[in-house]
Amino acid sequence: MVAGILDRSLFGEKQDNSTLLKTLILTEKPSVARDFAKALGVKTRHDGNMADGDTVITWALGHLLELLEPQDYDPKWKTWRLNALPILPDRFQYKPISKTRKQLRIVKKLLKSPLERVVIATDAGREGE
Repeated sequence: MVAGILDRSLFGEKQDNSTLLKTLILTEKPSVARDFAKALGVKTRHDGNMADGDTVITWALGHLLELLEPQDYDPKWKTWRLNALPILPDRFQYKPISKTRKQLRIVKKLLKSPLERVVIATDAGREGE
């Protein structure tokens, strides 16, 4: 596991000192979030996250997004033909995975809250980040 840290002050974002800025830790799955919570003494459980003081821990349930299907880019790619390969859209796009849509909304909401830093504590593989 690799933890990446995004400190918003590095990007010149002004921080309102009247608001308690928090650290958000994003893990790959709930069991890893529980391990972080135990190690950091975070005990309060909420829907889709755990938080105490200035620490919030949430998880991604493996994957929250998936690539669009070829036919989502262009109907001609619904049926694959050898002469149409490779299928390379101008820009790859993602869509929410239906079974993890609720957790995606929770993570997005947390990312919009007053945060000092975000710790990405997911799988170190390319697909995990």
